[in-house]
Amino acid sequence: MMDILTTEIPVQIWIILSIIIIIIVIKKRIPVQIWIILGVIIIMIVIGMVIKKRLDIDIPNLIVSVCLLLVTANLYNYQNDTLKSENTPYPYISAILAYSATPEELENINIRNPINSDGNPVITWYYYGKQEAKYFGKDIEDIGIELIEKNPETRFVQYSPIDCYYLPQKIQSYFIYQNSYDIILLLENKIYTKMWLQNCVDVLPMVSLLGNEFSYTYLSKIMQGGSEFIVQGKNSWGGSGTFYLSKKNEKEIRNKLSDYEVYMITPYCKDSISVNIHAVIYEEYIQYFPASIQIIKRANTMEYRGADFTSYSMLSTEQKSSIDKTAQLVCKQLQKIGYRGVCGVDILLWNGVAYFMEVNPRFQSSTALLNISLKKQGFPTVQEYHIESFTRKKPQCSCSLQFVEGSFYTFQYYKEYHDYLKWYYEHAKHLNGKGLEYIDDALNWNCTLDEGTYLFKLIFSRNITFTDRYLKKIRIH
Repeated sequence: MMDILTTEIPVQIWIILSIIIIIIVIKKRIPVQIWIILGVIIIMIVIGMVIKKRLDIDIPNLIVSVCLLLVTANLYNYQNDTLKSENTPYPYISAILAYSATPEELENINIRNPINSDGNPVITWYYYGKQEAKYFGKDIEDIGIELIEKNPETRFVQYSPIDCYYLPQKIQSYFIYQNSYDIILLLENKIYTKMWLQNCVDVLPMVSLLGNEFSYTYLSKIMQGGSEFIVQGKNSWGGSGTFYLSKKNEKEIRNKLSDYEVYMITPYCKDSISVNIHAVIYEEYIQYFPASIQIIKRANTMEYRGADFTSYSMLSTEQKSSIDKTAQLVCKQLQKIGYRGVCGVDILLWNGVAYFMEVNPRFQSSTALLNISLKKQGFPTVQEYHIESFTRKKPQCSCSLQFVEGSFYTFQYYKEYHDYLKWYYEHAKHLNGKGLEYIDDALNWNCTLDEGTYLFKLIFSRNITFTDRYLKKIRIH
């Protein structure tokens, strides 16, 4: 045995050892077939050394060389795949399931997106009334199953993680980089979240009532003579499920409430500023991004219409400091319970105090616009930070971006304004590239459009709101 060990070691052994050392150093997850081939080569070389020593028969190096070529080819293919999604345990992410994510938005997002890499289609979840949850006439889950059957390595990153839990079990496991269902369920419940976090941040005075207990007179009495209120259900999205209440519309709002659902009622704060902050939470680090002012249309519901990053920069240092402090306290609590990845924190600035409103445990409507500035400054996108937070304790490249350019405004469908909306849409197309861009998600005006459904979005290179830091109010141009 000692004679064998003292035999001159073939060059292939050194090559194999070098490959193993490189693999260990770069810490890539290597497919099992490569390890098997390397193991077989080592065994073959050792057997060849024994045969040569004992029987003086030289095993041709050709066999070993062919095996090494196989390893090299596998490593090459694997490296090409990992380039599509670095620092992830999967070979690649071949599709993204997202709300209103168009090819134009995905170019801004660019997480080695499948349109530009492996050719698999991006799934877009449209909001066209009867067309909802459809893509080229097919159900979203059916397309997901088709992609998985075509390529078992397909994985999905979800815009809003809660939605994947309502899909069939057979495809749920293909959704990756998600928090546990229990954590998502807690944060999706706006009432529970606010009750939990009120111990560490400022929140507006609030009461909770069942729908069948609802009474404007009673609310005015217990809310210290207030005359306007915000009524919010446990789940709300973009303003849906959040109502503006005054004496004039009491009956109309009451008819929208369910008798045995709990609602949270807070004062309506005039001349307040609504702010949203993106954050990505790692195990040992929290990455914050510049905030945006939310554009809210007050009707019977508080409708989210867009965001203005440029206008946020016009707030005073004291106002921004107060907002940052509240967001940091909230995100630290999320970090403690094990939350990972992207989230949005909504804050209301009123009378000099930053009040926590809610957490959105998902990507934000303003994420695509934020990504444009991130790319211009050479930083990873929000999606890349999100993925990395599940695979690393801290970011490899922390973001120091201080300013985000631009704003956007979304248009929704209302039958009485059909002709006006269509006229505005056609004119916006002609202005595309002249200080604004439009994204319409392949809008088809001939399909059935439900009331309030999303139509298109206009992106501006400047601010479209004016913030008066002294009067503490916001105006839209």
